[in-house]
Amino acid sequence: MSIKIKLYFCLFLLVGFILGNVWKIPYKQIVINIYGEEYKNLVYQCDYVMKDHYLAKSKVILEPNEESLKNLEQAEYSLIHCHEYDKFRKKLLSLGLDEVDLSYLGLEIIEEKQININEIVDIHEIKQK
Repeated sequence: MSIKIKLYFCLFLLVGFILGNVWKIPYKQIVINIYGEEYKNLVYQCDYVMKDHYLAKSKVILEPNEESLKNLEQAEYSLIHCHEYDKFRKKLLSLGLDEVDLSYLGLEIIEEKQININEIVDIHEIKQK
């Protein structure tokens, strides 16, 4: 083999190695650009309906009556948004995003909507009885 063919072969291997190690960065950015806003909206909707469900359930415990039971039932139906969020989340994971990418998108929606972080912690915290 001539030296020219060997150099082309080495260059080809080097370019292949570099592309093999960095291809995921632009790919992830493309996936985030396509699906990011939809994911952020689903995160927000799920958080909102979980908060609603928590409040409705608390009201049933404190004031058990027909109206509070009806509100709880409606809040439970609204939890379908969390199912949609979960399905979409799994889709993004299968497309190559990881937990860090999805967490970052979740933090972005908190900043965009200026959600009080203490409310989120209170809702998601497991309470001991």
